[in-house]
Amino acid sequence: MNMNTARPLSRFAENCWRVILLFSLTWFAADSLNSPAESQYVEIVSERWNFANTSFAGWPSLPDGLQPNITQLVRGRFNGMKGIWLYCNKHIYFVWENRLTGRSSFAQSLLQFIDLNRIWPSEVTDLFTINGTRIAAATDGSLAAVATPLWVFLFDCLGTSECHVKNKLKPPLGMFGNVESIIIAYTNASMWVGSPVGLWRIDLTRDSVEYVSSQPVVSMAWRSASSRHGKYISCNSGSPLLASRHSTRGMHSDFGSLVVGGGNYMAFYNGHEWWQEWVSNWGARVGGVVDGPVSAMTFDLQGHLWIGNNVSLSRLNNDYTYDRIGPLQGLPYGNITAIVFVPGNENHNGILGDRLWLGTTKGAAVLNVVSGEFYYYYGPRWHPGSSVSAMGWLGENVTVMATSRGLAALRPEVWTLRAKADHYEAMVERHTRDPGLVADCSLTNFVPGSCAPHTTDNDGLWTSLVLASELFRYLVTQSSDAQKKFLKQFAGMKFLNDVTGISGLMARSVVREDVAVSGGKWYKSTTKPGWKWKADTSSDEVVGHMFALPLVHSLLQKDFINESCVAQKLVDTILDYIVRNGFQLIDKSGKHTRWGVWSPTELNTEYSWADERGVNSLQILSYLVSAYRMTRNVTYLETWQMLYNGSYHGLATGYGRNMINQKVTFPLDDNYSDDELAFLPYFTYFYNLKGLAQENILPDWRISEMAQDVKISLERAWRVVGGEGSSLWTTVYFYATDSQDKASLQRMVSNLRNWPLELIQWKVENSHRVDITFNREPDRDGNYNSQSDRVLPANERCQYRWNSNPHQLDDGGSSLEFDPGAWLLPYWMAKWHGDI
Repeated sequence: MNMNTARPLSRFAENCWRVILLFSLTWFAADSLNSPAESQYVEIVSERWNFANTSFAGWPSLPDGLQPNITQLVRGRFNGMKGIWLYCNKHIYFVWENRLTGRSSFAQSLLQFIDLNRIWPSEVTDLFTINGTRIAAATDGSLAAVATPLWVFLFDCLGTSECHVKNKLKPPLGMFGNVESIIIAYTNASMWVGSPVGLWRIDLTRDSVEYVSSQPVVSMAWRSASSRHGKYISCNSGSPLLASRHSTRGMHSDFGSLVVGGGNYMAFYNGHEWWQEWVSNWGARVGGVVDGPVSAMTFDLQGHLWIGNNVSLSRLNNDYTYDRIGPLQGLPYGNITAIVFVPGNENHNGILGDRLWLGTTKGAAVLNVVSGEFYYYYGPRWHPGSSVSAMGWLGENVTVMATSRGLAALRPEVWTLRAKADHYEAMVERHTRDPGLVADCSLTNFVPGSCAPHTTDNDGLWTSLVLASELFRYLVTQSSDAQKKFLKQFAGMKFLNDVTGISGLMARSVVREDVAVSGGKWYKSTTKPGWKWKADTSSDEVVGHMFALPLVHSLLQKDFINESCVAQKLVDTILDYIVRNGFQLIDKSGKHTRWGVWSPTELNTEYSWADERGVNSLQILSYLVSAYRMTRNVTYLETWQMLYNGSYHGLATGYGRNMINQKVTFPLDDNYSDDELAFLPYFTYFYNLKGLAQENILPDWRISEMAQDVKISLERAWRVVGGEGSSLWTTVYFYATDSQDKASLQRMVSNLRNWPLELIQWKVENSHRVDITFNREPDRDGNYNSQSDRVLPANERCQYRWNSNPHQLDDGGSSLEFDPGAWLLPYWMAKWHGDI
């Protein structure tokens, strides 16, 4: 086709109503509302606290007496309340949950702190000012004992103010030293105190102290065996736990089992005899049953002993066999500092199973004991600081961890994807600025409430994603809120086109004239007084417009005729402008914008456009299919044919062939932004092809011809990126191919479930992890060992949009909050299409 002799393209001269009256394709399966993907799942919600001298992220402050040296979190009771005894140097607090009826932010409760130094008599509280002190709780959860370097004090603590020293006992050799661990063997009425200078046994019936061993003690754990007394577990934190599910065997006697861990040994006592196992020494290359010095231990309710060290995690089973759990078994990180076993909660439909929480020098990990899966929680998304100094189980499934910079309560809550959608919907308004544009926003000191949306280089693209999601939400739910939002966002996208004063050219961004801006070329608007607009519009903006506008046109024809016609006119105007200018987006300067090029002259002949050759060919073909369906202007169809396999100014075009291998796999140019700029046009292409077929605009053979190469292109791209589990890529692929692949669906649902609740660009670090395998090839910037082979769960990595690298391990973070469009679009698209 010779573009110089072609008849003029439509300038919206065609009657919009003629096109409107034709039925448009709407894919929505009503039974998807009850999809298994909408079943309940566990979402981890973090409540974080700063120390009193720190102000960060709007987190509440801990009481003044709590300083960065919390050494114990012991589960217990006080004045009838369940909670945790929190001990740090010089202070003891009782921590409990003040449960609320609704959500504060998205946490269901707030921690409350009782400063017992202000309530109890000085004879008790003075003991907590001594360095090297540890505490232990009784079976009823009350504070039972305090072990200091010189004495063990036994308490009677019955209520709010009734806490007194019942007795004090001195070790026979003068002093315990700095106490590392204190254990009460409840069924045997004995207490065990360990320190770097040895182990002592205290007979609580005779108030006597016996020196047992001079070997240093780091950690201890005990489990009862006799069902006559009930089965109890006590571990290094001093916390009692009633165990009632399973019998014990092997090494357990009526006393139960006491396990003592030291520098190079583990010792076991069954009430009658001691025996010992060695631990490994890496420097001396001496092997033992565990990998290194024992740092923390606990029993679970099945009688297994979990052992933490500086390298890995071990489990001593009931039959006395040891299992090593390291990187190959999924352990994210060693250097274990604390272990807490949390039994499953049968009140939550069985989805909260037994969990083992591990504190480490870099965050925390949790092991689902049933499935064997690990999850990793590290960084400010989950907790302040880095190293975990103590962990405790608060009850109701809440795990509390103390770090060098504060405290965090991690709560597994039962959610559905629909509840998560509501959570993100609440963010949309604060990310929307006049004249209806959606984008990220700057935060003051990482406080979400300080969100100030600002101009970006891709206002049209980000707004289009949220607009489409709200449109799909409206079609699924008939929500008036969704209607209000998509109308506002549609007005914002129309404004981007009106503000330039150039028919067919949309702005990159717009701001009021009095707003200071930097970077790029800005012009005062001649059509919208008081506004200025940013030039050099990217192909990203065109992709966003050509993705969202056809949806507005076809899906709103019944109830929103005006918006449907305006969308048709915008598509017609934009594409006419691009085609008339030689398949280029011409800026106000009279030259094409940096990335606004779809011309065979550049794409097929200039090496500098090799990266964009395939993806831009796909884009322009999808635009032409869309414009033809919307306007019925045959010139768009003829132009599609010319670019697909014809010639342009004597040059062979071959855009059908170009787009087949549009996904560049060369490591130094694997551009994840181009994935977004391909999969949105894939959807546009297939959406409008299906519309052309259902509306009987073209014969089946022609539809089949137009779909042939784009199908090959999509299948090839899917082979490359499908394993990443992107919910958006998967939803587009399912729509285009009518695939029902269960593995892909599961990855999509997992991606939606694992997406972080907070969209703040927190600092994220994963390159230290031992469970990852580095991609040995360089990333796009030429950096080695910066990417993982597998894609980590979304809430463990630093991806908030689909134009970023899902394999990236680390990100320095910034005080920025992203809009929720990256999640809302695939969710509501999948609901509309019936995938979930």
